[in-house]
Amino acid sequence: MASDLRRSALRTTPDGVAAWSRALERLGLTVDERFQSFTAAPLHGELVVLLEPTQAPSAAEIGVALGWVRDGGVIVYSPGYDGLLLDSLHLSLQRRSSAISSDALPGPSRFRPHRWTAGVEPDTAVSTWTLEPDSVAPPTWTPLAVIVGSQDPTLAWVPEGAGGVLVVAEAEPLSNGRLGSSPMATVITRAVLDLAQPGDTVVFSEYHQGVQGRGFFREVYEMASSTRLGRVLLEGSAVAILLLLVSGRAFGAPEPEPEIDRRSPLEHVEALGRIYERSHAERTVARRLVQGAVRRSGQRPAGAETEVEILEAWSARPELASPTRLALAAIRRDPPDLIRLSSALDVIVDEYAPKHPRP
Repeated sequence: MASDLRRSALRTTPDGVAAWSRALERLGLTVDERFQSFTAAPLHGELVVLLEPTQAPSAAEIGVALGWVRDGGVIVYSPGYDGLLLDSLHLSLQRRSSAISSDALPGPSRFRPHRWTAGVEPDTAVSTWTLEPDSVAPPTWTPLAVIVGSQDPTLAWVPEGAGGVLVVAEAEPLSNGRLGSSPMATVITRAVLDLAQPGDTVVFSEYHQGVQGRGFFREVYEMASSTRLGRVLLEGSAVAILLLLVSGRAFGAPEPEPEIDRRSPLEHVEALGRIYERSHAERTVARRLVQGAVRRSGQRPAGAETEVEILEAWSARPELASPTRLALAAIRRDPPDLIRLSSALDVIVDEYAPKHPRP
C-alpha cells in the first residue's frame, strides 16, 4: 500500500532505506539490524538509526536510549511525529506552511556553515516539517539546515552527555527513491562517517519499523492458532507430518541447493557516489571504499599502509592482477572514479571472501 511507509533497511521499495544501509557498509562501516526493543537487550554498536518509527518507543525505551547516548552513543533520529524522545530533547516537530490555513510549502532548506555541509549545494526540494524548541531554555543544538528565509531547522545535531542525537525532520531524503539526488543525504552520511570510525557498527532498529524477526511461519502459526478452525487444521497438519516421518519415505533434494550470490550494493554506491561528486569529496570516499574492501575480505597486505599500497600489494597475485589494475587506475584519477573503483573492489572481495546469502 502507498500509505505503508517504512524506513526499513530491509525494504528495497522507494520508501525503504536499504540503499543507504548498503552504501554505509561499502564506506567501511558494519551494518546490523535490531529486532528487539531497547529494553529487551542492551544496545550495541556505535550508532543506532531510528527513522520515522511506526511503533513508537516507550518511556522505558527512551530512558535506556538516552542513558546509552550520554555514555557516548549516537542516534540518527527522524521522529515522523512528536514522540517521547523528541520531548526529552526539548524539541517539537512542526508542519510549516507559507500562510495560515494554507497547504503551500515554505520552500527548500539551506545549509549552515559546518564541516558536514561544506561544499554541498541544496536542491530545490521543499521541506514540509521543521524542528522547534518547546521550552524557554536556549537550545543546545547545532542547526545544519534551515528553511530559506527563517531559522527553523530541518536537520540538527543535539549533543547529549558524551554522545548525541542527529535529528532529521524528514527521513525521505534517505529513502531509496531519493538517495541518489538528495544533498541532505550527503550531509547526513558525512555526519555518520565523521561520528564513527571504520569498522564501527551502525544498527538499524527494525523492531520500531514493525519487524520483530519472528519469521513467516511464526506469523502464520499465530494467525491460525487464534481461531477454532485454524487450531483443527494445525493439529491435522501435525498428524500428517508425523505419519510421513513414520513411513520412512525419503523426500527432499539429495544435493544441497546452490549458494545464492549476494546482491552487489554497487548500484547503491553509484547513487551515493553521484552526490559525493557534487560535493567534491571523492578522495575521502575512495579511501573508505578500499578500507571497506579490506575489512570485508579480511586481508590486509603486510607493510601496506596507504590505499594505493594495498592495491599494489594485491596486484602481485595473478588472479587479482586485472581488477587491481582497474582499481589503481580509478583511484589515481583526479578526482577518483568511484564507480569504476567500487566495481573493481567487488571482484577483488569475491576472490578473497566466500559468498554468503544476505539475510
